[in-house]
Amino acid sequence: MREIKKILFGSLLLILFCMGPITIQAESLFEESESNSLIDEVAVHQSLVDSQIELDEHAEGETVIKESESEKKNTLDREATKEKDESQELDESKTVYADQPEEGYIEDISEPEINQSKSETVGNEVTLKDGDQDISKVEEEAIQQSAFSLNEAPSVFQNGDRYPTISNLKVKLNRVGFSGITVTDYFGDYMEARVKEFQKYFGISVNGRLDHPTIQKLNEVYNSPFQLDRRHNDIKDIKRKLNQLGFSGITVTTFYGQYMESKVKEFQRAYGLRVNGIVDEVTLSKLNTEASKTNFRLGDQHPNILGIKVKLNAVGFSGILVTDYYGDYTESRVEDFQRYYGLSVTGRTDNVTIQKLDEVYYSPFQLNQRHDDISGIKRKLNQLGFGGITVTTLYGEYMERKVLEFQKSQGLVENGIIDEVTLNKLEELTSITVLQKGNRHPAISEFKVKLNRVGFSGILVTDYFGDYTEDRIKEFQAYYEIPVTGKIDARTSLKLDEVYYNPFQLDNRHHEINEIKHNLNLFGYGRIVVTSLYGSYMEGQVKLFQRDHGLVVNGIVDEVTYNKINDIADEKVVKIFLDPGHGGRDPGGQGYGLNEKDVVLDIALKLADNLQKQYLYVDLKMSRDTDRFIELEDRSKMANDWEADFFLSIHTNAHNGTASGFETFIHSGNISKETRDRQLTIHNYIMNNLSGIDRGKKRANFSVLRNTSMPALLVEYLFIDNYAENLLLRSSSYRSYLAQITTEAIAESFGLERR
Repeated sequence: MREIKKILFGSLLLILFCMGPITIQAESLFEESESNSLIDEVAVHQSLVDSQIELDEHAEGETVIKESESEKKNTLDREATKEKDESQELDESKTVYADQPEEGYIEDISEPEINQSKSETVGNEVTLKDGDQDISKVEEEAIQQSAFSLNEAPSVFQNGDRYPTISNLKVKLNRVGFSGITVTDYFGDYMEARVKEFQKYFGISVNGRLDHPTIQKLNEVYNSPFQLDRRHNDIKDIKRKLNQLGFSGITVTTFYGQYMESKVKEFQRAYGLRVNGIVDEVTLSKLNTEASKTNFRLGDQHPNILGIKVKLNAVGFSGILVTDYYGDYTESRVEDFQRYYGLSVTGRTDNVTIQKLDEVYYSPFQLNQRHDDISGIKRKLNQLGFGGITVTTLYGEYMERKVLEFQKSQGLVENGIIDEVTLNKLEELTSITVLQKGNRHPAISEFKVKLNRVGFSGILVTDYFGDYTEDRIKEFQAYYEIPVTGKIDARTSLKLDEVYYNPFQLDNRHHEINEIKHNLNLFGYGRIVVTSLYGSYMEGQVKLFQRDHGLVVNGIVDEVTYNKINDIADEKVVKIFLDPGHGGRDPGGQGYGLNEKDVVLDIALKLADNLQKQYLYVDLKMSRDTDRFIELEDRSKMANDWEADFFLSIHTNAHNGTASGFETFIHSGNISKETRDRQLTIHNYIMNNLSGIDRGKKRANFSVLRNTSMPALLVEYLFIDNYAENLLLRSSSYRSYLAQITTEAIAESFGLERR
């Protein structure tokens, strides 16, 4: 077996040896063939090149011409492209940049948080979270292109440049209020103009180029912390100032919401600023300037005038209509304020006036404040008889009431604040040396003058305190119900000043004087013209009233006289409300050219005049005294608000032309005995003085009877569509007669006292 293997192995070697030369020969033949082929290829290529050169030389003239035309065409194409860019740039002024839409939502007072992550990835898609703002494709692409080309862009951009970064800069210019620029990568004429406007607005060197200072300022404004959806501590102060200047309703937080943005735009628009909704440096400077303005005069108009008026009203110089206009009345109240606090009286809110106004307005000695010195003030008020105040450091409502009483007693401005004038007066009165019989002191002379003036007269004015002075002081003390000591102590001095400086006396004006005059007229003390001026005629009538009622006759409506007038008014005055039916567009019943609304108005006016002229202690009010329409519910409301004692609705009847007579109505519901008694007395008295048919005392669910809160009666005099009764109603003398018998009927019902 081993021998067989040796034979086979030897045969294999022999075969391999024989094949070797054949392979080498084949490879050699291949290389030779390839070499010959390459030589042939080179030869052919050279032949083609030579042929082409020959052809090119033949057409040389034509080639030069074609190259010249091609170069010209390329030049024209470049110029056309530039013209297209410039045309597009010029069109930017007509193209409004698609910025984010403005919405008028009010800022959420819950202070929504700003999303820290603006998007989240879901699969291969990017979705915006709630509250995110869309970015336009143009803006997004511009920013992306700019990001990829920062290394290629120069540091200064100018007209004619084309760089991707320019797109991003255009986006920013549009955003900060220099808008209308089409977002491309080309810097054209329109963009240059907008850049110049930007530079001028922000105080940068105006060259129309986007150089380093300009780009730096642009980024500063664009990235301002004072814009939509940002938070910053200083935003609270900005909001306060906007509210102060009338751009109000902004919740004061650190969040810059949509409502604040809308108010910032209003502010910018109002003051001629760039309207971008960003509180940039120009806007902030203007805001600070306007918020700090305080010097105003007659004719000025400014939001800060609102705050000044509010403060003046609060510190006792009231009655000023709170608007942003500085009118005549405001000027007069400023003068009053300046005069009261010893300032130069100019009528203008200069720095000194504003400083004093703030001092009083923010005084620590007013309602709900705490201060160590309040305890001492309370002790002094208690000492002077404005007592019952618990001595603590808190300024409460009861103390405020006592301060107001003190200020009124001294003729001071009544504001409930212990300002410097009130405090000085308080200290003056509590530091008075007690004077008594046998003393000699300069202050005694002044005290005697005041006693003589307020009705305790006959005292010889010297500086000596004698027996007669002591007697008159005791009378004064007893009359005004203060401790009777016969001495000039703090309580006595205070009360004397209260009467002596009382506003209700000759030549003074006060809004309460109107009511005093009105009541005196009701009581029968002359026909005093009802105004706020206390004239000599009124003084005479007051003296008559004081004499008639056993009061000290001084012509001053002091507290004793004032209380007496009010007591009589409460006790004796009857308040009667007259309601002439229909009116205006509602003619009521009609007959033979006569309207009910006219007849009943005439009767009501005559009735009112009769009651006031013929009887004492009758106060009257009418639902209408002219031809005007009033809703039924309003008639009742007027009477209820006035707190009338009696309501009388006056009508004439109408039916079918044949009905006649007189009737009265009270409400059909649950009513008082007084109401039934009033109807009985008045109905019977009128009917006894009429010759017509008595249609009876009736009840009905009429609105004016149902909705009044006092006894109410409705009368139907006669039938306006009855020919015979129509003739009576159209007679002025007969209407006067109806008014007179109704006057007497009411007087009988209420037991009125004739004048």
